[in-house]
Amino acid sequence: MSEVSYKERLKENVLSSSWEEELKASPEVRTAILDYIDQLSEDQASALLALDEFRPTVTAETKDVPQFVITKDPEGVQRVPSEDLGVITYEQQPIRIADLLVMVTASKNGRDFIRGAASDPADQVSSYWKQIAEILPVERATRPENYPLITTALAQDFRSLPQKETRRFTFSTPQDIPRGRGVKHLITPVTAEYTGEGKITLQPIDLSIVSAVAGLLEAGNMVITPAMVWRWMAGLPESTKVTKHQEKIVTDAIERMRLTKMTIDATEEAQHYRKDAKLGSLDQNILMLTGAKMVSVNGKKAQGWEPVFTKKGSVILPILYVHAQISGQIQSVNSEDLRIEDLSMTEKNIVLRDVILTNLHRITSGKAKGNRISYSQLYKIAKIDEASKTARVEKKRVRETVGKILQDLKKKGRFYDFKEYGRSKTARDGVEILKAPAMIETQSQEEKSAERA
Repeated sequence: MSEVSYKERLKENVLSSSWEEELKASPEVRTAILDYIDQLSEDQASALLALDEFRPTVTAETKDVPQFVITKDPEGVQRVPSEDLGVITYEQQPIRIADLLVMVTASKNGRDFIRGAASDPADQVSSYWKQIAEILPVERATRPENYPLITTALAQDFRSLPQKETRRFTFSTPQDIPRGRGVKHLITPVTAEYTGEGKITLQPIDLSIVSAVAGLLEAGNMVITPAMVWRWMAGLPESTKVTKHQEKIVTDAIERMRLTKMTIDATEEAQHYRKDAKLGSLDQNILMLTGAKMVSVNGKKAQGWEPVFTKKGSVILPILYVHAQISGQIQSVNSEDLRIEDLSMTEKNIVLRDVILTNLHRITSGKAKGNRISYSQLYKIAKIDEASKTARVEKKRVRETVGKILQDLKKKGRFYDFKEYGRSKTARDGVEILKAPAMIETQSQEEKSAERA
């Protein structure tokens, strides 16, 4: 018979711990703890089991420790100095490892407690907690179920801002929103200023990174690393290796947005969507994250960021995401749609995919004025220099990429069909998203009914 592994012994200890009855009553917590142990290596499990034998020595001085003389009369309670017994030394039994694993896994504060105890110089058993902090993956990455793609017109204006060095930028997003038989014209002004040193150049990938960070924070992640952002933004499996170049793209984007203060006056939108007007007055950095530091995720150390919290203890979400919540213009994209068949998820292709998904969402939801996606918009997003000698080849590649993305999404049933449009068979200006014949007929009948009314 083979010897029981250290991880199996840990599981047995947890299931027979003082939490035994609670774990039987809560299969979700039980499964979460067992999954957490499965993520540990045998060396980590062995080190944890060994700590059950750890008995730190604690010293305490007895001089001037207060004693209370209790009498039957409540007002007769007296405080008197204790007898000086000198320094007492004794061994202390720390929390059992099995109980600790329950606390770390079932409580969001469990990992914070370990970090705090390990760094507390007044805690005489801090060496025990330091060992725990070094062994346990105190932060565990949680993969979001969906990618929250921000599809507001304001966000698209942000993505399309001129790619030039600046410290301050302003723009206003106009919207014509259907209201009864007419439309309501709204304008949302935006100002932003970079608070770091020098100037920044905004990139089209920035908005995709904002969506990825928002999803990670909503999923409850307490640390965020460049690799986490890239994998989930690109729809890649956890085992996929992220390159240094890809990590740098994410790091540079997060740092420039973390240090850029933005103000959005969306009070008109808040009123239109019947929200509290205060919700429309937004003023915070584009990303509310701490400065980059060494963090631990799933037992591995990496450079990353932690969220910033409100006074009430809530995570502060990205301002562009909070703005989109006013109108509900956030498309929940599943991981299947993030992966495009036969297409590598490079920086440029991630942006093109997100722009197409955004246009599809706006077209199918009636937010767009038409049903066309222009190539000129996509050429700009792809950062093609019209004056360069390679512009013609680059444009052809963009059109081919767009075709692959649309063909894949069509195959997945995300829309009916598409076709190119243009001045001639050789000069193509963009793609047109087509509706199924049955949908066109239904829409026509609805329009006729509206006219009669």
